Amino acid sequence: MNFRELKERDKKIEPSLQYKLSHQGVAVFLAAEAFLLITAFVLLSVDEKRFMAIGIILFSLAFLLCVLMLIAMRVVRNKVLTSPEIKDGAEHPARILISAVKYNTLRRLIASTVLEKGRLDAYRFFMADQLMNGDLQPAEVVSVKPFVIAVYAKAFDGVLLLSFPDQLAEESAIKPGQQLAATACYFAEPFSGQGVGVDIFPGPENRVNWKDLLPIIPLFLCSDEKLLDLKIYEIPKETWARASMRIREYVDRHDAVVRDGFWFTHPSQDDWDRNPIAEAER
Repeated sequence: MNFRELKERDKKIEPSLQYKLSHQGVAVFLAAEAFLLITAFVLLSVDEKRFMAIGIILFSLAFLLCVLMLIAMRVVRNKVLTSPEIKDGAEHPARILISAVKYNTLRRLIASTVLEKGRLDAYRFFMADQLMNGDLQPAEVVSVKPFVIAVYAKAFDGVLLLSFPDQLAEESAIKPGQQLAATACYFAEPFSGQGVGVDIFPGPENRVNWKDLLPIIPLFLCSDEKLLDLKIYEIPKETWARASMRIREYVDRHDAVVRDGFWFTHPSQDDWDRNPIAEAER
């Protein structure tokens, strides 16, 4: 996946407010800053008091703009995380807020390097957006050692198996067979350039031509577990019955086809293009 494709992909999944600030706004800001600083240094190099005075003013203005930009980014960051934009579109939107404490705990478990932490942080806004607006779907714990969760997506009538650190199951007191939930984001094209979506295997009740699914497990990130339990209870019983059947079928046939639960945050091209089916066949 090249830079342009990566940028277009990020544009699709980031909350609109955050995207405008982090991409378009920052580009304009950097251009203005460069112009001010170059002009200031040129004027400061001129041996004439009035030009030096203008240069100092421009340099001070550039510094002030930096401070204001940092403040604006923090304000928008807090707004996106604590009050995500409410969007329509999901059949069963989750409407759950992200927890800073849970996020930081998760971050320590799954991100070990600076690069991994930075990439995960970039997706924090997406996670907050998905907890609020993602399509809430059934999920079930397949095993805790290794820790694997099966996510069902009604739109596909399909299943994904996701792996997570075993310690996460211990800290969350999760048991095999436990019913959870996932918030789903659907894509008309495979999320990665190689087409990781081939491991979904849509079922006979597949309703739309989606190609890939990006699920988030709210239990690991939500600020209100009681509210999450109520949301899980609201999922129709017939959906749970269908999910349980499809999950059993998937595990019986494709138990080795497992994605990393946070595969989409991997910065490595090799990780990005990994194919779970090919790996399972080796």
